[in-house]
Amino acid sequence: MYEPHEIDISYQYLKTVVDIIHPKFYDVFHFNPVDEPLIEMVFRDKANRTIEKSFGKNLWIPKPHVLLATKLNSVIGRDKEHKRLKDIADIFALLWFTDVEILDIKSNLLEFYDRGNIKKIIGSISKQEIMNVASITGFSWEEVERILLEIAR
Repeated sequence: MYEPHEIDISYQYLKTVVDIIHPKFYDVFHFNPVDEPLIEMVFRDKANRTIEKSFGKNLWIPKPHVLLATKLNSVIGRDKEHKRLKDIADIFALLWFTDVEILDIKSNLLEFYDRGNIKKIIGSISKQEIMNVASITGFSWEEVERILLEIAR
């Protein structure tokens, strides 16, 4: 007799981000991607990307310093609290879980992102937001704060 086996299914979502949205994009793909001008760096300089072989294609993945720059850009303009907290959590997770040293990420980031803006953005994150991100991620607020301050130094 056949006995069904438990199957683990996990979904992976890819966020399509482009540097410029072509006027006919929606007509062809039937959705609007996120536009982030900093993504142009991925196309212009191979030092800003890694190549991942997936779906039978070579996918260009932004390096951590480019992703960090896009998250710094997005966190400053957020008006919805949950989206801002997600951006802050993304910044923390990127810095915590990447295999690239924070000093290397920061060094690459500073090649095109102003140190003063980094300090301003990180300085705009309130203690309450840090505590909320800590609660969401399961890390202590001190560790979240330490990691965020690391890129602002």
